[in-house]
Amino acid sequence: MSDLQPLPGFDWTKVKWGAPTAAVTEVCSYCGERLSEEGVPLRCWNQAGWACAFCETCMQKWWGLESYAEPDEDAEGREP
Repeated sequence: MSDLQPLPGFDWTKVKWGAPTAAVTEVCSYCGERLSEEGVPLRCWNQAGWACAFCETCMQKWWGLESYAEPDEDAEGREP
């Protein structure tokens, strides 16, 4: 189990949870923004198997998580 907790002001009652048998969501469970195809959303599950996902904006605002672009690589996989 993780000690990761949302920041003050986060409201769990605003989270839209997906049922255990539902398809993986393509929108943020908190703000409804479409999840980035390039990014890796924060996904959480409760003990009953219900899932939620958070977009990059909500991950930063409510969870204090930062994302970084991968460094550019040359054709041989070396960083410039």
